[in-house]
Amino acid sequence: MTVMAVIPKLECIPFPTPRRSVEVATGTELIVWEERMTGNFVGFIDRISVSRGDDLLGCANTWVDFIVDGVLIERIQREISLNLPDVFHPEIVVRRIVTFRAHNGDISDHEFEVVVQGRLCKHWKP
Repeated sequence: MTVMAVIPKLECIPFPTPRRSVEVATGTELIVWEERMTGNFVGFIDRISVSRGDDLLGCANTWVDFIVDGVLIERIQREISLNLPDVFHPEIVVRRIVTFRAHNGDISDHEFEVVVQGRLCKHWKP
C-alpha cells in the first residue's frame, strides 16, 4: 500500500491597495504604506516604486524607510519610478508587517507615493 502525502495548496491574492500616497508636513514623519499579515497570510513583495511628488526624493532631507517585520530593509533616498521599479529576486517575505514611513525634513510639505507589487498567500488543505 502506498501512502501519499497531501501537499497543501497556496491561495494567493494581490495586495489589496498596492498604490498609496500621503502628504507629509514639514518636519514630520508619516506612514505612507503599511500592510499587516492577518488570517494566516504571508506577504511576498516582487517590486516597489517610491517617489516624492516633485521627483526630488533624497533632496532636502527627505527619505522613505522600508521596514519589514521590524527590520529596516532600506532607507530610500532616491526616486524609484513606476517604469523602473526595484525588483526583488528572491521576493521579500513578510510574516507580520511591512511599512513604508516617509520623513520630511524639508521646509515645505511634500506628497509621497509608494507602490508595492506582490501578493498575500496562505496554505489551505483540500
